[in-house]
Amino acid sequence: MHGEIRQIFRTKLYLVEGPKMPDSFYLYLKHAAQEHDQRTLWKEHRIDTSFLRGEPWPEHFYDDIQTGFETAMRNYERCVDGLKA
Repeated sequence: MHGEIRQIFRTKLYLVEGPKMPDSFYLYLKHAAQEHDQRTLWKEHRIDTSFLRGEPWPEHFYDDIQTGFETAMRNYERCVDGLKA
């Protein structure tokens, strides 16, 4: 799942409204990077890092995605309506 989300960030970030990414997106990237690194440490070196407090899943991540999607759809509909006029 993290790989798919990173791919969307790489290819679809233009869909974010305005010049600033939501804070939850940055928090998500921290969460995903830590999880990836800890998994790699275990798989490749058998280093257990389960005692470390992980970066939590960002509380507003899904809400921010939903808000961004709804804004993009409204903008799309306005553009389509403008073409029909």
